[in-house]
Amino acid sequence: MPITSPVTNPITSMPLPRFGPLSLKHTAFKKNVIKQIVIKQGNIKRNIAKQNAQEKSSVISLQPLTAQHAPYLLHLLTTQICSSLAIEPVSNLAQAIAFVHGEGSSHNKRFGIFYHCAGSNPILIGSLGYQLEHQLEHQLESQLSSPSQLSSENRVNSHRQATISYWLGHVYQGQGHAWQALGLLLNSLTSQGIDSVLANVYADNICSQKLLTKLGFIQVNNTIHNDDCHAINSVSASARVKVNFATNEGINEGVSIGSGEGVTDNVTDSTSSKAIISFTLAL
Repeated sequence: MPITSPVTNPITSMPLPRFGPLSLKHTAFKKNVIKQIVIKQGNIKRNIAKQNAQEKSSVISLQPLTAQHAPYLLHLLTTQICSSLAIEPVSNLAQAIAFVHGEGSSHNKRFGIFYHCAGSNPILIGSLGYQLEHQLEHQLESQLSSPSQLSSENRVNSHRQATISYWLGHVYQGQGHAWQALGLLLNSLTSQGIDSVLANVYADNICSQKLLTKLGFIQVNNTIHNDDCHAINSVSASARVKVNFATNEGINEGVSIGSGEGVTDNVTDSTSSKAIISFTLAL
């Protein structure tokens, strides 16, 4: 058999690599790598689609609080959250049950905020509450012996206002849950014929202020203190804002979501001197 010289590069005189079987191996390797990449990309897309489907099926609902929720509230109501609500710390089951019933608070209408995810039971992640007030433009209802004494003029010039409070457990903040929960509450208050909604927030709770602003609330007073909180309830809506509360738009609520219920009634000693900002929304 004749001996053949290897093919050389005419410029460098270096032997050129032999192609053939090696090129087939290289092609097979490339195909395998491409196949693995395609499979990985497909898995990523499926995981993203699955995650999106779970997010779409994840909803928030409001349900009345009962005594059976007290153990969960005891776990969620940390010292920091109680401080943001301007209430005494909830450190035992009896105090948690008292919180459920709204004892010592004018926010006696209370609802749990429940997180629903496909394939799992609803999880209690926080709560909200409110009180209703019937305010008259020309005459205080408290000065009348009975609602039937309201004149037709005063009935026309009267409006109903709700003062709200809300909070979420720390691990559930920053995921848009407060937006959804407050949207449900505002829709409910609208259906009840409420004219305006008031929320009182500590001046250092920037995250909660941003949430209220995102929902269409407007600041209606300069910064005040708890010592002057009796003036808060005299503030009424000064503008009408149209908001689509059905929109599932999440915002970063940060780590201090809460609108205090105690800033207008039972104020703790540790928060009695903190500045308060009032926000209102006309429905």
